[in-house]
Amino acid sequence: MAEASNEAIDRFYADVGQRIRDARAESGATQSQVAARAGLTRSSIANIEAGRQRVPLHVLAMVAEVLGVEPQSLFSIEMLLEGSIGMSVLSLRLEGEDPADREFIEGAIMQLNVSMREGSDDQPGN
Repeated sequence: MAEASNEAIDRFYADVGQRIRDARAESGATQSQVAARAGLTRSSIANIEAGRQRVPLHVLAMVAEVLGVEPQSLFSIEMLLEGSIGMSVLSLRLEGEDPADREFIEGAIMQLNVSMREGSDDQPGN
């Protein structure tokens, strides 16, 4: 069974936290304001931003909405798919699933990665 190292996972969440912090700073909101609007505590926002608290997907979506950004801007697809975490986390999550379902999901995520890369090539400055 493939396993992602705890260090790699910690780096991933630290990166997510930094992206949330940057988006919050750009929006001009305080941790308390984001927390109140997302239904969290200020300390939860501080811990998420510091990478000490693993943020569930529904919380990531709420925080993104509060900050007025797309959820995918708050994490790195490349880090998940190619970086230190790689496909191992995905493989762990899909373990035991029907092989056809697993192949479909892995293919869809890989296609998303390609689409996002192509889209970033269209951005000014790239």
